[in-house]
Amino acid sequence: MKKLISVVLSLLLVFSVCLSISASAKKEKTPLPESGQLDFSKSSVKKGKFKYEFKTIDHIEYCRKVYEDGYSTAYTVGVLFDTLEYAKTATEINIVEQIDGIPVTEAGIEYCKNSTESLKYDCYNTKVSENTEDLGKRYVCYNVYDGNDGATEKLIGANVEKVKIPDSIKLIPAECFSNMKKLKTVSLPKSLEKLGQSVFMNCTSLESVVFKGNKVTAIPFRSFKNCKSLKTVRLNKNKIESIGNYAFYNCKALKKINLPDSLLGMGGNAFERSGLETVTIPKNACTLFYFNEDEMGYTFRYCKSLKTVTFSGEEVLIPSGMFWGCDNLQEINFKKAKSVHFSYYDAVTTDAISTKKDVLKVNANNKAVAKKLAEQLSKQRKTSKCKKIRIYVAGKLVHNIPKENYGGKLPELTASATLKIGSNNKNVARLKRFLNWAVGSDLKITNKFDSATQKAVKTFQKQNGLKVTGVFGAAELRKAKTVKK
Repeated sequence: MKKLISVVLSLLLVFSVCLSISASAKKEKTPLPESGQLDFSKSSVKKGKFKYEFKTIDHIEYCRKVYEDGYSTAYTVGVLFDTLEYAKTATEINIVEQIDGIPVTEAGIEYCKNSTESLKYDCYNTKVSENTEDLGKRYVCYNVYDGNDGATEKLIGANVEKVKIPDSIKLIPAECFSNMKKLKTVSLPKSLEKLGQSVFMNCTSLESVVFKGNKVTAIPFRSFKNCKSLKTVRLNKNKIESIGNYAFYNCKALKKINLPDSLLGMGGNAFERSGLETVTIPKNACTLFYFNEDEMGYTFRYCKSLKTVTFSGEEVLIPSGMFWGCDNLQEINFKKAKSVHFSYYDAVTTDAISTKKDVLKVNANNKAVAKKLAEQLSKQRKTSKCKKIRIYVAGKLVHNIPKENYGGKLPELTASATLKIGSNNKNVARLKRFLNWAVGSDLKITNKFDSATQKAVKTFQKQNGLKVTGVFGAAELRKAKTVKK
């Protein structure tokens, strides 16, 4: 009996130990997620009760979710300035990379902490619940924007000259640093994956932006709008696929930007009123794939310093108003174009190209493209202030808009004189220059009338309804004086 009781007690002891171990295992904390799993609308790992933990470091308030089972999200920046008074006087923003070993992955959030002192005119006091995943209404609390592009005087962040963004940040949300009018330079970390809309809008002293990494794929709507002092945008090896509407609008100091080969599309008015002097458009950036001209038109409108444009692609789409009001545009190059398409929003009042230069030079890849360009640019010229458009293929003039008479000297012939095989004088040299212009021949300029010259004369006669003899006489000279090209 004693042995039986002993065995039972031993079994109970083992069972108790097992339960203890099992309970301990259940109490183990869920491992901290990798940076970037942060989700403030739903837990990215599990659902359940949680509370918000706020920490303030160097006047910046950070926030994270802590669940009842111990799971924790990464930190995000909740408010850039902890008091309104500090927001008015701060000259630097130093975001930390981690707090107690937990990474800071976002530069700001769109939720407002319950506060007695609003940091934005439309920042509502929203109670933060500890037992729900719903934070209530969403309001931006880190800057001031009244919907009027900064027309009203702003005090929030008005004296900030420097922003330090650590190499843990993956997201900088909408308007995060907008209207900081003394901010001069920004270095975006390698970890960055996404920018919000209008993130640096109205930073009128901003001179330089460097993208250190290659994870950002889009420069969104109004990202750098009205950054009038912006001179340098260094994309490095960035995989930018899209540049949003008004992204670089009114960046007057921006003379040059290297658009990456990864670029697939540019939004409407993306570079309007910028200071660009030359631009090379990557092969996939302007194609029929982006057919919505409401989103794509007027890309470089009123870029009054723009002189040279080069398209790198085989298929090119020039949407409505793309180069309208580019008063100094003087050369457009189609390096590899096999087809060129023009698109109109309003064919009567709006054109794709206008310039005040006397002559617009267009270099086409082949004669078929040159012909299409001639047809379309003839329509463009009706409202453009450009007097002449000249289209070249491989350095040779193939189309004049409007057509013009030959500007060189024609042969001088008496009524009965002709130029034919065997002729050898200065009039033959004049004839060859004319034929090179009129029919696109490639005659070597000498005083000798040879078989190649005879062939070019026959081509001229055939094109102009004359008897094909290969001899240049009085009838051919009369026609030569009327030909326009």
